[in-house]
Amino acid sequence: MRNLPADTLEEFVEDYPADNPAVTADYMIGKCENLQLGWSLDHTGGLIEARIWNWPSVVGRYRPHQVEPLAKMLWMALQDGNQHLKNGTTAYA
Repeated sequence: MRNLPADTLEEFVEDYPADNPAVTADYMIGKCENLQLGWSLDHTGGLIEARIWNWPSVVGRYRPHQVEPLAKMLWMALQDGNQHLKNGTTAYA
C-alpha cells in the first residue's frame, strides 16, 4: 500500500454536488483512476457498498440503505476516505 498525502482526497470534503450534471459515474471512476485508487461497487444480499481501494486496503467506503446513483456512492466513499486520511487512519481493518 502506498502512502497517500492527507490532501489527496481534499476535493471530496464537500457534500455530493447533486446539482452538477458533470459529476457522473464515469467522472468519479476517472477521478479514482487518476489518483491511482481502485474502486468497487457491490450489491449482495441486501448490502449495498461502494469501496475505494489503495490496494490491498480499503481506504473509504459508503453503505447506503437504499440504491443511490453510482456517482454519489463513489463520491461518498471518497469523502469517507478523505476523513480517514485527515484522522491518520488510512485503512479499514
